[in-house]
Amino acid sequence: MLEGARQFGVDLADARVRDPAAGGAAFIVPVARAMVKAWRSEGLDDPAIVARLASRLTGREIDPGLAAVANALLQRCLVNEYGFDGALAATLNVIAEADTLAVEDDGGADHEIGNPPFLRLAAKQKPSNADRFEDITSGRLNLYSIFLRRGLAALPAGGVLAYIIPASFIGGPEFSRFRLRIRQLAEVLAVDMIDGRSNVFMDVVQDTCVLVL
Repeated sequence: MLEGARQFGVDLADARVRDPAAGGAAFIVPVARAMVKAWRSEGLDDPAIVARLASRLTGREIDPGLAAVANALLQRCLVNEYGFDGALAATLNVIAEADTLAVEDDGGADHEIGNPPFLRLAAKQKPSNADRFEDITSGRLNLYSIFLRRGLAALPAGGVLAYIIPASFIGGPEFSRFRLRIRQLAEVLAVDMIDGRSNVFMDVVQDTCVLVL
């Protein structure tokens, strides 16, 4: 997915990247690896790299335990794979404990890369600001469609959004307004099906794809 984003113009050495549902840092860590590799080739020292990571790589995770794990995994990556000083790496906490759907984005990212949660919402589960997403609703809302709609609203023109989401949106009638609105708001750059899903995700029960907008 990162390579696909690069093909469509995402320069990880010069971009601000956000994962809105960071989980266990499955995307934060690979993005950080690419950034560290690029900046070391430019001759930056470790403190400068940590400072750049802090300003250009952000994540949010609603579960405080997962947020802590994600930050620890990123710090371990810097120490074990790149030889950063442990005390320096420990100062880097780019994944905040936060509910992305409740946050007003401030233009702090050029691109979004991630794997938003999949959950079809019952009426009583709708977020308090669900009216923001009426333009994509044909039936019940799904969390991943909300994340995607919010992401398009948050990113600047020319930004790239690359998500892993269920493939059901491609033909499901309840996603007709979602498909229409997405095509109005963004250019569909890629829809790549993920084959062998059981080798990619644990206990997955849905076909998934990489969607790049």
